[in-house]
Amino acid sequence: MGAPAADAWVIEEYVKKAFRKAAWSLAGLFVVVVVIGAVFERELMRAAEWTERSVGVAGLGAVVLLTDTFTLPFPPDLALLVVANSARRVDWYWIVPLLGCMSVLGGCLGWWIGTRLSRLSWVSRLNAVLQQRQSALFARYGALTVAIGALTPVPFSVTCWAAGALGMPFRSFIAPCLLRIPRFVAYYLILAKALSGSAWLSRLLL
Repeated sequence: MGAPAADAWVIEEYVKKAFRKAAWSLAGLFVVVVVIGAVFERELMRAAEWTERSVGVAGLGAVVLLTDTFTLPFPPDLALLVVANSARRVDWYWIVPLLGCMSVLGGCLGWWIGTRLSRLSWVSRLNAVLQQRQSALFARYGALTVAIGALTPVPFSVTCWAAGALGMPFRSFIAPCLLRIPRFVAYYLILAKALSGSAWLSRLLL
């Protein structure tokens, strides 16, 4: 009885830590965007405009798809920053949910990859430690584990791969995965608010 209780405590702490990390990340993101936006307002807008003209909405969607299918060294929120700083911000109400849909598609591809990779013995051995933790999380929280990955800074692609590798049915996986769409909208609104604050701070400094 002692070991399962200890495991449950560790898992609960992991979940609490994930949501605390999400809260601190949002607060930190807000502050960083305000400061950077105030100091480098023109440079940031030029970079965003150049990126949007170069890749367009389709390119931004492809970036989100790749970052949420695979674990890449930059977050999908960069696409939101581009939208917020470019002329596309007037169309955010359909672009941002579309990017959220691309994130969901990336998660579904990650789930599918996980189901295929789980059949390879060398992949199972390589991911033994990760599988152990994810297995415990999925056993205790089920689809809520995917929701945690969708809403918090826990790597979404890793969660989706694990869901597939551990045999979570797609019908159980897809509902919490769809939380990526409101998550993208919420993060965008926070970024937009931060940029408004940076514009006010920039005028104050000048």
